[in-house]
Amino acid sequence: MGIVKTLGSQTAYYGLSSMVGRLLNYLLVPLYSYTIVDPSRLGIVTYLYAFAALFNVLLTYGMETAFFRYSSDRGWEKKKVANTAFTSLFISTTVMMILGLVFYKNIAQWIDYQSMSICVLYFVVIVAADTYATIPFAQLRLQGRAAMYAVIRMVGILVGIALNVLFIYFLPKMGVMEVQVENIFLSNVVSSVLVLALLMYYVKGFSLKIDTALWKKMIVYGLPILIAGTAGIINETMDRVFLRMLLPADVSEYWLGVYGNCFKMAIFITLFIQAFRFAAEPFFFSHANDRNAPQTYAKVSLYFTVVVGAMYVGIMANLPWLQYFIGPSYRVGIDIVPIILFANICIGLYYNLSMWYKLTDRTLWGAGMSIMGAMVTVIVIFYGVPRYGYMAAAWAHLITYASMMIVSYFLGQKYYPIPYNIPKILLFLALAWVAGYVSWYVLGGNVWVGNAFFVVYCAVVILTEIKSFRKMFLHR
Repeated sequence: MGIVKTLGSQTAYYGLSSMVGRLLNYLLVPLYSYTIVDPSRLGIVTYLYAFAALFNVLLTYGMETAFFRYSSDRGWEKKKVANTAFTSLFISTTVMMILGLVFYKNIAQWIDYQSMSICVLYFVVIVAADTYATIPFAQLRLQGRAAMYAVIRMVGILVGIALNVLFIYFLPKMGVMEVQVENIFLSNVVSSVLVLALLMYYVKGFSLKIDTALWKKMIVYGLPILIAGTAGIINETMDRVFLRMLLPADVSEYWLGVYGNCFKMAIFITLFIQAFRFAAEPFFFSHANDRNAPQTYAKVSLYFTVVVGAMYVGIMANLPWLQYFIGPSYRVGIDIVPIILFANICIGLYYNLSMWYKLTDRTLWGAGMSIMGAMVTVIVIFYGVPRYGYMAAAWAHLITYASMMIVSYFLGQKYYPIPYNIPKILLFLALAWVAGYVSWYVLGGNVWVGNAFFVVYCAVVILTEIKSFRKMFLHR
């Protein structure tokens, strides 16, 4: 249980930067949606940030995971692995940035945002800065310097928030400038560049050197992860792009703005999963050779389910007042939130269940499952959106992630058997779904009943897991 506590503490540190920091960032949603009343004006923000996630995967091409994999391989010197990964990303990112800065107006015209080409220019710089920061951040994670990681992330987030408030609220209120959507991107440029500068100052020791033999191995290892990551981004963010393509041109920007902002209501579970992933990947690799590793992984998945289930019930119970964080013009899309929340639980469990292919170097299976998920996403969206509108995009997330979770479980039991407590996991998932469904859809968002369901859920968890909790927290 001691190593589970270690993972918990690591997750808490990463959560300080992602969950707490970006929870503050979430406060920008009411700032945008109450200040920029017309949802169609925020369509470009939703659209370009969907592509930012795609470019993050394409430009890192699995090198981050390859860095973790070969840093734990005693056959390779860690410094050589770090230099090779950093140099590879430095060269490819620099080429991309130069091309983007030269042709940003052409790109803006191609995606039909000619009048807002400056947003594309800012977008190029943001993507480049974030990609340059990939290996330095990975180095902090590998070294267990979670506190430093959290501080740097938090500084970037807080600066970004401050600039957004300045540019979107205070300066327009003072009559110095009008509310400009491009200033959202400008704020991100400053924060991303600042984060990169801090990383270069505090995470030293990188040299622009490549070990060709090692680089080839890292590329081969990372290629399936690139494929899986690209397919994963189709599942995660490209629904926004597809919505703009499939909805009627006269309303597509409006519904894109509505969908993108309502989607952010799932941020509480999303950020927990993100923090968990940052801690879990190096944790799983570092304990892969432990005798009790399968039992540890099983416990981690069970406790993960308990936590995200509680978060789901709590959010659903209080959604009636949480929805007021979004401006009135955007609340028409609030019914996607329960679906997206549960979809995020499924993808979180998939991340738990899919470590088997990374631990056994069967990354092609990961690519295959992500491609399968991408196919499901595309089919559901292209069939559903023209018929049922933006709600089909939300259901695509749930159907895709649930199918990937199930397939990964059965494949994992074949190649890396882990004794998951499936009955308990299903119990907690069923309790969470029923509680959330009844409180929101059946009772119309009754806060009192919803929170009573939350208490019942927590009571069931305590009654069924009290012995395990005692062992974990009283372990010496």
